[in-house]
Amino acid sequence: MKSASSRVLDRSGAVSFELVLIFTGFLLIFIAISDVARFYVTANSVRTLSGELVRQTLIYCATQSQTATCTLPATGTNSVATAEAVVPFLGSSGFVSPPSASRTAMDTTTGVMNITASASYSFSFMLRMWPTTISQIAQNTQVGY
Repeated sequence: MKSASSRVLDRSGAVSFELVLIFTGFLLIFIAISDVARFYVTANSVRTLSGELVRQTLIYCATQSQTATCTLPATGTNSVATAEAVVPFLGSSGFVSPPSASRTAMDTTTGVMNITASASYSFSFMLRMWPTTISQIAQNTQVGY
């Protein structure tokens, strides 16, 4: 007869349980890294869109009167749609408000004109452990020339 101290404990299923624990941890790390990467790609795309809106406004408004305000049109050769087509990773349905850009009239004393462009894109993280205060990524760009 075996004593209680010499009995071998049943270890069946221990390896499977350890594998599940390790796999779950690695899966959460992978999703978290993907989430942060997706945030930075979206932020970079919104920043690129804002810069492209400024460029399209500069080209479009070069042929317009300098004494009046010039707004970038929604469609056309040099337009908001052209700027959106250049920028990857942003679907047109995700914008909080339509991207816009305009140029001010020339200041009569300094001769300076300002171009202002703004883009705002909605964003949500896949994992709910991240801060929920980030619901959109916005970029405003101003250039004076």
